[in-house]
Amino acid sequence: MSVWYEADRLLQRLQDAGQYGDAEIPFMLTELLEAHGHTVALTLLTVLFTRLANAAESAETSDENRHKPLCIAILREISREPVFEQLIMLFESQKLDNHGKKVFIQSTDPMDAAATRAAMDQTANQEMEAMINKVLNLTQGLKVHFKEHWEAWQEVWTAICMDAELMQLLSAKDPADNDWGLNEKMVCNVIGIFIEACGYKRFVSTANSVLSPEKNRRDYISSHGRNGGSSAAFSAEQHLWVEKTIKDRISG
Repeated sequence: MSVWYEADRLLQRLQDAGQYGDAEIPFMLTELLEAHGHTVALTLLTVLFTRLANAAESAETSDENRHKPLCIAILREISREPVFEQLIMLFESQKLDNHGKKVFIQSTDPMDAAATRAAMDQTANQEMEAMINKVLNLTQGLKVHFKEHWEAWQEVWTAICMDAELMQLLSAKDPADNDWGLNEKMVCNVIGIFIEACGYKRFVSTANSVLSPEKNRRDYISSHGRNGGSSAAFSAEQHLWVEKTIKDRISG
């Protein structure tokens, strides 16, 4: 998960909500807690808060910040949380950059950049849809076997491709000589995690033959790598996220 990407997504949501943005904050927190857990959820809202607060040119002009209601709404939810306090203290303590130079943060309004990002997002969304369709076409043969879980399979790939970090990983050819034109290892890993979550028995051989009878991808499917390994495309953290996403979609 990319924290900056998620914060951008939250900013866009607040912009879409317009004058009712402050009312969105409690719902955002609830959804973030369910999706990512306590620490990550608070980290995301803290990043969101600092970016909105930075629209003020100085502390003396903070009352003129047009995002003051949003900042207050976020503080109402998280200001007493130790995680928030620790992150703000860490943020304020960073006086020098990695080169030993004084850090200067220019005042910017993240909502002004949102319009530009919206245009960029349209292109990104088109690329995302193309990637989702590509994966679904490559795995279309599994539909008859996944049966009632096929819709969950589609939703899993939508969730994966919405994550900028995983989308980038999926776009990188691995192995380099594969003819799928994307991360074949990653797709097979997700198949392996998915069939385990669904409780399918002795399904690795079936999945392998359905994908392509002339190439053996069994190791990528069966050794999807909670602990890494040459057959795994994911880090341990990414593996846990994908596994949770799959289980959520299956149970939902």
